[in-house]
Amino acid sequence: MRKITLTLGFMVTVTFACYTQSVSRVDLKEKFLLSYIEEFIQKQSLSDSLFRKGLGFISLTVKPHSSKSDTVREYHLNTYYYDLKKTGLYPPCYTILMGRLVCIYFPQLSEVVNLSSKDKKKFDRLLESFLPKKQTIRFTTKDGKKVVDKSFRNEIVTIDGGKIIYLFKDGSTSMIDKSY
Repeated sequence: MRKITLTLGFMVTVTFACYTQSVSRVDLKEKFLLSYIEEFIQKQSLSDSLFRKGLGFISLTVKPHSSKSDTVREYHLNTYYYDLKKTGLYPPCYTILMGRLVCIYFPQLSEVVNLSSKDKKKFDRLLESFLPKKQTIRFTTKDGKKVVDKSFRNEIVTIDGGKIIYLFKDGSTSMIDKSY
């Protein structure tokens, strides 16, 4: 498995992700970012019963700012509990922190990254352990037809602003809680 680090620079990571066209595991080396994510995981574990049970994954969206801004980058953190197959929004890279899956997204790549079905299936297998278990459900339609769904999953979409972390040119950082 290939590993890269985000400390090599934002553009190196983006270029690598575009080049490989696969979901790559990365090691986060930026200590301030690791610290914020670990704090986020701890707080989510205290406040969210599903997250406490080991369910859900973290979305980390990396947004660069223009060179004219005092802000170098901003990072958006949030938790999700749904299967990415339905949205098709696979991350170009991910990491595992404190036993939690962190999907890393770069909005600039959303139209560039085109994963093969093999890469999607490989990532789906990894994601599966962080989602609610599939169940078999039986129901009758309004037409009286009996239906059995063997892969029903109770998926939960959270509507929450999450946390936003800012990295400034002088190296300082700030976090804003956008939770509702």
